[in-house]
Amino acid sequence: MPRNIELKARCPDLPLAASRSKSLGAREAGILNQVDTYYHVKQGRLKLRTIDNDRAELIFYHRDNSSEVRPSDYQIVAITDPAALNVVLSQSLGVIARVRKRRRLLLWENVRIHLDDVDQLGTFLEFEAVVGPAADEATSHRRVAELRAALQISDADLIDSSYSDLLLKRL
Repeated sequence: MPRNIELKARCPDLPLAASRSKSLGAREAGILNQVDTYYHVKQGRLKLRTIDNDRAELIFYHRDNSSEVRPSDYQIVAITDPAALNVVLSQSLGVIARVRKRRRLLLWENVRIHLDDVDQLGTFLEFEAVVGPAADEATSHRRVAELRAALQISDADLIDSSYSDLLLKRL
């Protein structure tokens, strides 16, 4: 399974986070309007992500809930008929939550920087350092730590769970 090294935090000032990221050399990679539908599964998490209403992915991942930098093992499958798949998954597994967000994506080294405005929850940032031939796990940890320091992310801002968990806590 592919692996990321991840960190998630509350971020009250997304433009400042973008500016600090760019000062390190991060580059803009677009704005993505995403809807993630989470389904009941025995282990890990399963979500159907639609992006800008024109493409979709089924994503399975396994990640511990922790506010520390943590690994996430995942699989992504491109989906050509998300509406039909959603019906099948909803009927067979049941929906846990639906998360809507506007994501500004920046790229730095092997790290995807997500600046997220999440409906009903607020603003957050996420680092996903892709582990692979260009950057091993130790390098990925170092890069996430460098970004955390540059963006001045405090321990109090760290988030230990997914947006779906945060949304469910609000209900």
